[in-house]
Amino acid sequence: MLKLTAVFLFVVMFTTATMHAQTLPVPAKQQESQTNLRQFFSKETQKIKSESSTPDAKTLAKSARQNNKGGWSKTKTRWIIALVVIGFAVAIYLGVKYTKRCIRRDPPGCDFTDTTRTCECLEYAQDDD
Repeated sequence: MLKLTAVFLFVVMFTTATMHAQTLPVPAKQQESQTNLRQFFSKETQKIKSESSTPDAKTLAKSARQNNKGGWSKTKTRWIIALVVIGFAVAIYLGVKYTKRCIRRDPPGCDFTDTTRTCECLEYAQDDD
C-alpha cells in the first residue's frame, strides 16, 4: 500500500508542478527577439555563402601562408629522429660495455630471471681492459 501511495504522490507532484510552466504564453518580447535572431542568422549565412563562393587571390595567399607557419620542417624532424636513434644506440653501448658478468651467485645455480628466489651476485668477472 505504501508503494502505491508513493507512486501516486510522485505522479501528482510532477504533473501539477509543471502545469504552470506549460500554460504560460510566450511573451511578445521573446517572440520579437526570436525573429530578430532568425533575420540576423539568415543575413550572416548569406554573407558567409557569398564570401566562400567567390575565391579571392589575397585570401588564398593569406591562408597558404598561415598553413605553412605551424609545425616542424621535414629536415628538423629527420634530425631529431636521427639524434634520438643515436642516443639510444649510445645508451645501449654504454650499458653493454660497463655491465659486469656475475661469476658466483648465492644460492648456487640461481638464475636472475627466476622471480621466486632471491639471487645475489657474490663475485663479478674482471675486465680485460
